[in-house]
Amino acid sequence: MKVYELYSSIDGNYVIAGDFEKDTQVWNMRTYTKIIDLKTKYGSGGKRLAISDNGKFCADAAYNRFGVTLYDAKSGEIIWNIKEIKHIQRIRFTGNDENLSVSNNENQTFVLDLVDGKIISKINGARNIIYNKYGSNLIMNDYYIKYNNYRIETKKEKLILDVYCLPNGFACSTVGEGLYVYNTNGLLMWKADNNKNEHFVSISYLKKYNYVCGIVYKYNSPRTAPYYVVYCYNAGTGDLKYAHDLDEGFSYAFIRESEQIISGSGRVFQLNEAGADVIKKIKF
Repeated sequence: MKVYELYSSIDGNYVIAGDFEKDTQVWNMRTYTKIIDLKTKYGSGGKRLAISDNGKFCADAAYNRFGVTLYDAKSGEIIWNIKEIKHIQRIRFTGNDENLSVSNNENQTFVLDLVDGKIISKINGARNIIYNKYGSNLIMNDYYIKYNNYRIETKKEKLILDVYCLPNGFACSTVGEGLYVYNTNGLLMWKADNNKNEHFVSISYLKKYNYVCGIVYKYNSPRTAPYYVVYCYNAGTGDLKYAHDLDEGFSYAFIRESEQIISGSGRVFQLNEAGADVIKKIKF
């Protein structure tokens, strides 16, 4: 299967991979084994696949017609499907795997009960809820973040790409403007700039070495193939520890508490203290 979409559970114990549409796979990243092949109705173009960190459930969504579906991740059995939420852009399981959050194109986020799919709550003005195991959750909008009663706008009118919670704050990235790290008081601690035609598309925290890690999408021109690099920084100072070229896997996910990265090509990269190595290759 050619992988276009690849998402990990919160701590990276499991991943769900999808081709352009319909075909998906669930993998256990502790054992690097495939659990199941699924035929789904997810739509590409948003973050519309999700897997729980306990490996019990997976979910998919489509922009409009097919709604949201929750599956038993081992048997593939459909647990429920709801269609009342339209224009879905992203779904994810909450930090405790108790609920599923669903965000639409109107900057509304709905929290759904895993038992029956009923809407528990709705938050307006939220493009995403970032679940924080260290403290208060973050509300992410297109251009600003709400955190600990602070409204933080990293760069005026620059779209926020990703947000990740840290023990003492959070990291975020914006289109073409680099990586920002803030403390719990909402103050900027440090910033890592990027070059022209580069974007930090995914961020994570490597607790083992106290690193903030960012996967950067690079392209030299519209006529050249893009490629990806992972940068690892000291979380406290922002000092660059190393950069490592990945591959042209198109999609990536941090796994195993962010100590590894898996590529859509199937390569597994181990993030070490001073560099990264390919340690395994699986076949999707």
